[in-house]
Amino acid sequence: NLDTTVFSVADVENALFVDSQAAADKRFAMSKFYSDYKQTFGTDPGMFELQGYETGLLLNRMISDGERSRLGLAERLARLEKVQGVLGPMLMSPERELIWPMTAFTVTNGEIIPVIKNPAL
Repeated sequence: NLDTTVFSVADVENALFVDSQAAADKRFAMSKFYSDYKQTFGTDPGMFELQGYETGLLLNRMISDGERSRLGLAERLARLEKVQGVLGPMLMSPERELIWPMTAFTVTNGEIIPVIKNPAL
């Protein structure tokens, strides 16, 4: 349910927005990352935690492969191709932004739901 302390549900009813598919993906709640995070911190991870974890995985992989300079890391990140993340492959855009799988959502009766039901969700 939406937290209505900041706004009324009526204000966002039928709103359309795009977010990481993890918000609705059952695999997220069943992932090793999710269970490890919850066991360690006593709370459910959100999108910021997931993105921070996956960013750390990328950097750890590159450093473990021998990269030692900031310039070298930047060059390797710019050439990044399909690295497996918690929920699927991550890619680097031409604008040098990580691309995660995204889903369209709407608000119906105060609940955030995917607009198009994906069989994997």
